[in-house]
Amino acid sequence: MKSYLIVLLLFLFIYSCSDGPSKSGYENLKSELEECKKENEKNQKIIEDLKVTPEQKLAEAKIYLDEKNYSVAKEKYESIITHYPNSDISRKAIGYLNQVEASIQKQKEEQERLKTLGFRALKETNKVEVGAVVINFNKISFSKNFVFDRYDDRYHYREAERGNKYVTSSVSISSEIKDPKLPPVYVYKILNGELKYVTSLDYEFARWDDYGSYLGNYADFRNDFSHTKTIRFELGSQISEDVIKSNPVFIIVGNENTYQRNYDRFSNPPVSYTKSTYNYKDNLKVEDFTQDFILVKIFNKNLL
Repeated sequence: MKSYLIVLLLFLFIYSCSDGPSKSGYENLKSELEECKKENEKNQKIIEDLKVTPEQKLAEAKIYLDEKNYSVAKEKYESIITHYPNSDISRKAIGYLNQVEASIQKQKEEQERLKTLGFRALKETNKVEVGAVVINFNKISFSKNFVFDRYDDRYHYREAERGNKYVTSSVSISSEIKDPKLPPVYVYKILNGELKYVTSLDYEFARWDDYGSYLGNYADFRNDFSHTKTIRFELGSQISEDVIKSNPVFIIVGNENTYQRNYDRFSNPPVSYTKSTYNYKDNLKVEDFTQDFILVKIFNKNLL
């Protein structure tokens, strides 16, 4: 195939440097070359596909299943079943495919339920699992002050501006891995039948061992996932008091971990969690909660 392509390229080069054949002949050669290129690309894909073992393909499909990307997982399992019929790998793929199809059906049923009942159908939860992270919401409230970074009998705080309050939440976050990213926590309000983005809550550590560890003079392993499974955080952000009084307020977790750990020796404290990506949606519909977002709390339900 490669030699054939080289010959065609030489012909095209020669004809471009001389009077060459008719224009139609030249166009035919170009067309044939394009077909050869497409055929070559197709063959290369086949070769690359053959390099991947059936076990690797099954493992790849399982990743999509675990991530709840059911459409891609379904496609992967069906491909395995087609290419390796009557094999152990195929039988395993059929079992997983049944799981995928059951999940897709459940998702469709949930979408229909949400369409019928609207935002009233959403279920609140104080425990959310996103990837390798489990976040437990212990308390969510509105206050004038956002308190965090406690040590000894001291603490740090931010005071809300006039006409605003802080949405605050005390959480504990657990993970089996040593450097997890953390999920975003959003505040939305209802506007014209949809949820409208208001703000994102900031991550701050709840407590330090003492003033020295807060300054970064030495490590506080209780605030490091590489040494402890669970860390306490305080979350907070300002919103208008008018929003709190006149709107249903939704506390929502995005189903993707986007906050990463950072270290800056000259900051107090030197460790922080900030957004690595900023991919919130300005407006949410009920169906967005079937996969991409998780409801934690609704305030002012009576206004729904």
